[in-house]
Amino acid sequence: MGLALHFPSPIEEAFEAERGAERIAHFRRTILGALFLFNSFLILDYFCLRPHFDVCLVTRLGVATPMALLSYAAVSRVGRQMRETIFAFTPLPAMGCVLLLYNSPPSYAATSQISLIIMMMYMVNAMRPDFIYACCSIFTAAAGDSVFLALNPAIDQAQAAAFASLIWTAVLLTLLASYWIESQERSNYLLRMRVQTQNAHLMLISTMDALTGIPNRRYLDNQLRTMWQEGIRRQEPIAALMIDLDRFKEINDAHGHGYGDTVLRVVASTLHDTLRDEQDIMARYGGEEFVAIFPNRQLESALVIAERLRIAVCSADLPPAGEELHPRITISIGVASQTPQPGSCPDCLLREADTAMYEAKKRGRNRVCPVKAEVN
Repeated sequence: MGLALHFPSPIEEAFEAERGAERIAHFRRTILGALFLFNSFLILDYFCLRPHFDVCLVTRLGVATPMALLSYAAVSRVGRQMRETIFAFTPLPAMGCVLLLYNSPPSYAATSQISLIIMMMYMVNAMRPDFIYACCSIFTAAAGDSVFLALNPAIDQAQAAAFASLIWTAVLLTLLASYWIESQERSNYLLRMRVQTQNAHLMLISTMDALTGIPNRRYLDNQLRTMWQEGIRRQEPIAALMIDLDRFKEINDAHGHGYGDTVLRVVASTLHDTLRDEQDIMARYGGEEFVAIFPNRQLESALVIAERLRIAVCSADLPPAGEELHPRITISIGVASQTPQPGSCPDCLLREADTAMYEAKKRGRNRVCPVKAEVN
């Protein structure tokens, strides 16, 4: 970020998109507060400038206030650069009004200078325009005040020099405060991004199966609950496939758990890569079982997909195991489909798919079996 207070373009765009609406709301709150404070000084005007109180009313209520309200209305209708310009330059008419009202007699000059400093502090600490825009606005105000002091015959040179020194010192301090405020805002944004990224990474880890690299049962349960509620709302069917590796225990016993883990990874990758729809979910259910979930799928369509998965696994290349140079693994798949109803739960869908999967096992393995299938 550095001294320029600017992120690389993609981060800067995300930063501006996140804070845009809040900055508009914040500006509107602070401009209303500023108007209340600014116009409350009519009480001071009444006692200090009573002969010219009508001028005070016109200047404060007829000039500065409408301009501020115009900014209030316009700030949500412009782009980012114009928005920040409005943030920074809205106080300038009020500052000009103060100089105009308290330019004479000389004893009131201190009042105008103190008012300018208070307005600068309010703009930086309350309104919080971006640093570069604050620089432009405050330098404009200070330069205008310096010209006012130099050209005002009612103020002697010593007073003018003292007031100018005071104003430019205030400029330096307020700009340091503006830089610090924006720097902190940007640092906090980066910190939030880092925390969100870490949380997202942890969430991803918690929902992924460490062995196979595909989603785990926790992810499946969460997604299925969401999908189920959407199915109730839309009255669309959901299909489930319960997939079990055939004779996997024999593989582990014959070749060891390390080889069995390799087989699980190959099968998981094959199943996951064979799915074509991004909305479909493939997850490891536990042990050598996998589950696939398909939104808006009837039983017939799910059976076609199940057969495609079965063939893909049968054709998958496994690493050599002992004397078997080209070993093969098969799967049994149970298929079920339901249209969710109010008061129902997705567990019943998984139970039906599980029952169908055991039916496929009974019928000789390496096959697809729909729910409630008849034994041949």
